[in-house]
Amino acid sequence: MSGYRAARGATVSATLIVRDEERFLGGCLDSLGGCVDEVVVADTGSTDRTRDIALARGALLIEHRWAGDFAAARNAALERATGDWILYIDADERVAAWDRATLDPLLRDPGTLACTVRFRPQTGFTRYREHRLFRRRPDLRFRGAIHESILPALDEIRTNEPSSVAHSDVAIDHLGYDGD
Repeated sequence: MSGYRAARGATVSATLIVRDEERFLGGCLDSLGGCVDEVVVADTGSTDRTRDIALARGALLIEHRWAGDFAAARNAALERATGDWILYIDADERVAAWDRATLDPLLRDPGTLACTVRFRPQTGFTRYREHRLFRRRPDLRFRGAIHESILPALDEIRTNEPSSVAHSDVAIDHLGYDGD
């Protein structure tokens, strides 16, 4: 895929849901270049240049009719992803740190189900851990129409099979609350 690199080991797909994100999307997709192997963008009804930006940056663009359910939109993007791992990110976020050399051992470990990333909710704020990187599996899906989460599915799997959540050095910055 244009702008994204093929990994030697485990592959990573970034998934996004968008609607009228022309202001942010290009920067997000640019930050993913060299980090992930593919990007899947689920558009929920944009009327601006969002679709054109996604296509121009080499993303796989899918249409997902908005039904008031964020989990359904995120899961639609997951259905089209082909990587071994999923990084979910929003258009107003940027990958700020991605070191494949330190990440690869975590991704290759068969016992690792997910990895946390260091997430900064706004410029100047302290980073905290979020579950944003996880194996692509049919039983790992988002839940919740609003404030969707992957955590219930992660918890169910970890209850039923030996697996772990690792802490990665990947960092994501959220810019949506910065300024005007």
